Amino acid sequence: MTSPIRRKLHEERSREKLRDVQNSNSSSLRRWYQHPFVVFAIPLITLLCFPRIYNVLVTPSSASNPYDETKFQEISTLLDDVYTTLANLTFIPHTSIKRGPHQINGTAIPCKRDPAVLRLMEMLPYVDSFEIEEPDWLFGGHFMDYRRYDHLQEGCDPLRASSYWDYMTPHTLALTNWGTGGWNNDNTWVLLYDAERYAMRVYDGQLWIIRSRHSESGDERNGMNIFIEAPNSVWARIDDQKPEWFDPPTLLRRMIGAYQTTAWSPWEVSNREDGWGVDSSTIKDLSRKNGWPDNFDSDQFNVDLIRFRARYKLPQHGYASDAYKCITDLQGAVGTPDSHSPSDIPSGFIFHTKARLTRLEQQLSGATDEDEQWLLKWGVQRTKWDLERGEADLKEAKEVFQRLCPTDVCYEDKDSILWEFRALEKEFEKSKFDLEAASKCRTHVETLPEWAPRDPDRIQNCVAQVELKKHWLFLAYSQSKAEAVEYCAKTNSTLLPSDTLEGRVTAAIQKLKREYGYAEDRVSNMVIWEQNLPTHATKAIEDFRIWESAVSNERGYIREKIGWLTEQLAKDGDRRKLWECLDDPKCI
Repeated sequence: MTSPIRRKLHEERSREKLRDVQNSNSSSLRRWYQHPFVVFAIPLITLLCFPRIYNVLVTPSSASNPYDETKFQEISTLLDDVYTTLANLTFIPHTSIKRGPHQINGTAIPCKRDPAVLRLMEMLPYVDSFEIEEPDWLFGGHFMDYRRYDHLQEGCDPLRASSYWDYMTPHTLALTNWGTGGWNNDNTWVLLYDAERYAMRVYDGQLWIIRSRHSESGDERNGMNIFIEAPNSVWARIDDQKPEWFDPPTLLRRMIGAYQTTAWSPWEVSNREDGWGVDSSTIKDLSRKNGWPDNFDSDQFNVDLIRFRARYKLPQHGYASDAYKCITDLQGAVGTPDSHSPSDIPSGFIFHTKARLTRLEQQLSGATDEDEQWLLKWGVQRTKWDLERGEADLKEAKEVFQRLCPTDVCYEDKDSILWEFRALEKEFEKSKFDLEAASKCRTHVETLPEWAPRDPDRIQNCVAQVELKKHWLFLAYSQSKAEAVEYCAKTNSTLLPSDTLEGRVTAAIQKLKREYGYAEDRVSNMVIWEQNLPTHATKAIEDFRIWESAVSNERGYIREKIGWLTEQLAKDGDRRKLWECLDDPKCI
């Protein structure tokens, strides 16, 4: 039997050993917690993982509030009316509007979404950006399409605030996407709908647009006073501290009204200030002239647009346009005073070449190293050749311009119908070499990204749109021709010579042959000048060889280009590519 004293001593020793072990573990754990890696790593991991842990722990049912689906249906219907108005004006095809209900891939959304927002995504109409010309439609804002993977991602931060600005909540939904920047590459409209407040606000790239309590004579953005406070809006009555919130139905109806009354034009309200080739006031006039909104003739409206675009691009100087361009390139703006005040200095090639020559001659006069002197001499000589060529070209261009426009008037305004028809005749002839609509559309669809929303009718819709545009071009060509013929009969005039592919190729080859002749002359001059170049002028020789190679390559390029033009013009050539090349200033 163990005595009580011995048992007590044994228990005491056991407790001491346990304390020693605990103290040792506590000390080790304390040292581990104080390790620099742990001090920084644990808070960082917690910070990064918290949003995901929150999304897992907070179930949709616990984060959601009951919502009124009738309000969502009203928003969907009104947004559909907005898109339909754009389609009625032929800004977008009717077939590009995709109406719900949709299947939305909620697993692709990287942020927390309230079930009310997910339901609204399913109900909203969308415009398929792959079936339209441009995705921007509201002052730089793009069509939003939550069927697309990229828009599901971008919808979490439509203002591109990079999470530094807490403006998005689980019940906030962007109805437009951040676009190209609009009128001044800064403002762009993003419509944000709050599914909890049943309210909407508009961000224009710089600040929230706020309600106004009085009528204003607004600019093109609020010409319909769409931001005047809605009298029936609950937000107008109880939320004076939040003046940027609008009653969504009222705001959308006012936007529709702006289009219906032509206070807005889709072409004007997009990101193109010139109305896609026609100024905005002309587009509004044409839409009203063709019966908008009640008796709108969409075919004639587009015919008029095509004809006005043709007139907008008419060469101001007729047949002398090439000569005029040569003069402005070499001399600067025609009529620019030949003075040396900063505001009047011409910007032409000859002016800058003379300035470069003066600078090189000054450097040469101050150079003491012989190698450097020869390099500068070579630069001076090369610049003199450039100047001689420029002055010769300028003289010839002025003679041509004077012959074609003896009184500086190249053609009368009354003859503009003849030039319009000539331009449309060229476009109509070009269209004959376009790819077949079905082939073009198949290629378009096959090159779409994998995440593009599936649509079995996309090729069919594309073909219909291509054929419709060809129809509009034919009507524009036919109407312009009829007016031009009638004008000729009244004035005893004749139609202008056609701007044919053969004529374009002939002119291009002549231009290339002229360039080839200049290159040949440059080679001859370089051969003569090289004879005076001493062998010890290493810098000049090195630069000379570079230019010698460049001139040689230029001649080879010109020969190849002439050969390519000749081949494409032949019977089995690709005349579509040939037209594209001739319309591209960089191609020749």
